Amino acid sequence: MRIFGSSVLLVVGTSLCAQAPTVTLVNRDWTSVNVEVRRGNEKDCAQNATFETKKLGRNDEWPVPAPDVDVCYRRDLDPDHPNGQWAGWHRVPHPAAGDIRQRIE
Repeated sequence: MRIFGSSVLLVVGTSLCAQAPTVTLVNRDWTSVNVEVRRGNEKDCAQNATFETKKLGRNDEWPVPAPDVDVCYRRDLDPDHPNGQWAGWHRVPHPAAGDIRQRIE
């Protein structure tokens, strides 16, 4: 190891690449709600790849990475009585200018 001058720069386990923008889904309305997320750029959200399905409690937040893709989500049709039926899709366009917080509708 050569040292020039009096400064040494050591980078361990870090990435100099920028992190992907994030869409954070927020549940403010229900005791709990199931949410399905798909990511992609298809016009029909149902055609995008499934990312994950989660149950969110009241005031839970779910950060979803959105690397050059839109984030689509849907929730239980009746969160107070979940029975496997889903509400319609909501699309959050790719957050090119930074992170987005989205209240689950």
